[in-house]
Parts: sequence; C-alpha cells; structure tokens
Amino acid sequence: MTLYAICLANRSAALYHLREYHYCVKDIDEALEHHYPKELKYKLYKRKARLLSHMKQHIDARDAYRQALKWLDWAKMEREKRIEHQTDIQKWLKMYETGKVVKNWDIPEGYIEPAPIIPDLAEGSSERFPSLSKKVDVKYDNNQGRYAVAAEDIEPGDVIATEKPFAAVLLREEYGNHCQKCFKVRLRTTNRYMIQQIFFVCTT
Repeated sequence: MTLYAICLANRSAALYHLREYHYCVKDIDEALEHHYPKELKYKLYKRKARLLSHMKQHIDARDAYRQALKWLDWAKMEREKRIEHQTDIQKWLKMYETGKVVKNWDIPEGYIEPAPIIPDLAEGSSERFPSLSKKVDVKYDNNQGRYAVAAEDIEPGDVIATEKPFAAVLLREEYGNHCQKCFKVRLRTTNRYMIQQIFFVCTT
C-alpha cells in the first residue's frame, strides 16, 4: 500500500496550500496508517504540525513535531540538511515547551465547516463546453478521437475545468462526520482536532 500512501501524502501537500486543513490532516493520518515510507515520515509529521498550528491545536502540533524529530533519524539526506531540519523542529518545540499558554482551541458548539467553493474558470467559460475554460479547446480526428488542447497559454494555478456532479453519494468512511443530505461537516466542541459529528442528516 506504499503507492497509495504516497498519493495521499502528495494530495495532503496540495490541500495544505489550499488551506483545506481538515482534509489535509485526514490524508496525512491515512497515509501514515498505510505504510508510508519511514524515511519520509518526518516530512508528513512536520506538515501535520504546521497545519495543526494553523488550526490552533497547539498540543497536537507539539506532539507532531516530536514525532517529526523522532522519524528524522530514518531520513536519507546529507548531514547538513538533517541538521537544518533538526534545528527548525527544535526551534518550534522550544517555542511550545516554553510558552505560557499551550492548549488546543475549542471548536464552537454547533460549528459547521463551510462547503468548498467551486473556483471560477480562467478567462470564463467556453461557449461550446460551459464546464471548460476559454483557454481550452476540444478537437476531434479519426485517429485520436476527441481530445482537449490549450487554446492559449495556461498559467500555473489556472482553473480550466469545473463541473457539478450529476449525482453524489457520501463515502462510507465519511458517515461519522458529514451530513448525508448536504455533505457539510458537522462539528461539536472538542479539545482534539479530530472533530465529531452532531447530526447525521440536517434540515438544510
């Protein structure tokens, strides 16, 4: 399952930069459960520590930094690079361990995580294919069939395709923390980042 774990870890990096911290931490935890390579675990724990810090889960962030320091011993890298990572982790640990207030932020009672926002297409929608950006054209020939090509330069970060699903079903592993009607995350106050469900089906 190493390839699956690596895919999850890579997706967690994308989710981190998108600030989807709740989904990012879930990917990290699942990657660690599915035999993520031990020589790379320090990277996942560092990422987990950073995102938990953003989520104000400071106790859990501190624990993740401790795990990162532990797994750094297995990392395959030059000595100078190892010292650089070690210094960075120890800096954060010192901040947490000498801080006057190190606690997890309490999630407000009944908090509902907002649904993901569908981004706008770069340069607007194509007239022929509304789900595609104007930067994309669709062509056809007898050898290749139908295929998409760039109609103009596509910059990093450009959204070139979005489409609402015709139908959607909640994944079984999400039954415990999402509404089965609107799919929004349902939370209650807790002192852990692993938030808990308060409703199975809401009235929205």
